[in-house]
Amino acid sequence: MLLKYPGAKDIAKSRFDKFANLIESTSNGKLDKMKAKEICNLARKSVGVYVSSKTMELKHTIKLIQNLDSEIEEIEEQIQTHVQDSPIATVPGISFRTCLKSFENKGK
Repeated sequence: MLLKYPGAKDIAKSRFDKFANLIESTSNGKLDKMKAKEICNLARKSVGVYVSSKTMELKHTIKLIQNLDSEIEEIEEQIQTHVQDSPIATVPGISFRTCLKSFENKGK
């Protein structure tokens, strides 16, 4: 949501129906159109200072976090594949995390 509407000015300029739909979908239905209306009204009344460089910085930071999340997911998949090939993974009741711990202790 912050990528699309990083500040009060962006929310205030937005089309209400698009903003309300985004609020509902990103909150998994916890926030409704009434809450979106309240947020829009507050954004219109906001007296904060709009700094485009801060908006750009926020967007870049969010994209960086998304990229890092993707890389972490990829690394975890590779680790899981490695752990599944281990004999210890066949022991009933041994979790993925326990296998990792055994590899960690083995390396010491």
